[in-house]
Amino acid sequence: SVVAVSDSGNIPGGGQQADTIGDNMTSETHLERVLNALHDDVEDIDLSSSRTQTQPAISDLPEGIGRFAKLRSLNLANNDLTSLPEAIGRLENLRILNLSHNRLSALPESIGNLAFLEVLDLRSNALTMWPDPISLLANLRALFLDHNRIQDIPKSIVRLSNLYSLLLWDNLLTELPECIGQLAELGALNLGNNQLRILPASIGQLANLESLDLINNRLTALPKSLGQLKALKLPELRGNPLNSALQSAYNNGLHALRTYLNDLK
Repeated sequence: SVVAVSDSGNIPGGGQQADTIGDNMTSETHLERVLNALHDDVEDIDLSSSRTQTQPAISDLPEGIGRFAKLRSLNLANNDLTSLPEAIGRLENLRILNLSHNRLSALPESIGNLAFLEVLDLRSNALTMWPDPISLLANLRALFLDHNRIQDIPKSIVRLSNLYSLLLWDNLLTELPECIGQLAELGALNLGNNQLRILPASIGQLANLESLDLINNRLTALPKSLGQLKALKLPELRGNPLNSALQSAYNNGLHALRTYLNDLK
């Protein structure tokens, strides 16, 4: 069963919303009453907010959220959440968790218990550090961390062995860990609008990488190994102070860029 408690979100795979609870969420106690009225076997809950009088933003998620053991999709986008209850870790069948456009600066350790989670959306929050529990989500396929203030990616990212999409647009990254090359399934990597000055040679190990966005960084050069990625389309390099030879090759398209990289000493 599917219940939409507020306006529809756009997270992929969210499913069809069959029922709507029409009462206005005017207080946290009302939200608790709404959740208490739901059947335990609900599979999709949409608590995203349109920030209107009829759909006000949520600032506190009740511990009672943890009783929905069959939940597969939870949408909490566009609220005022600064923290999450540990009980969220009891949603052991959750596949999709949308936390975008909140004010989260950390995640509870229990997030690491979501063993089947495939999509985690944390865009536009207040994260200054990579949340450690994320690295325990071995089945994660898509991780969206755009528009935060994250400065480092930890070595523990290698545990995300099934990750296909990693979006880190508009953070404060200055470098990538050498182990990034161990993410064998990675197909889309967005690092635009950061402060990267250099890329590790190991990026050339990402044999399945198709899309690489490096717009608006501080790169002057690229590693020779990048030329080995046969699945890779032309990387996005605009807004970088590339050396003149690299800039010329980039301007002439993918084949010229690969030739330039492969000819590097």
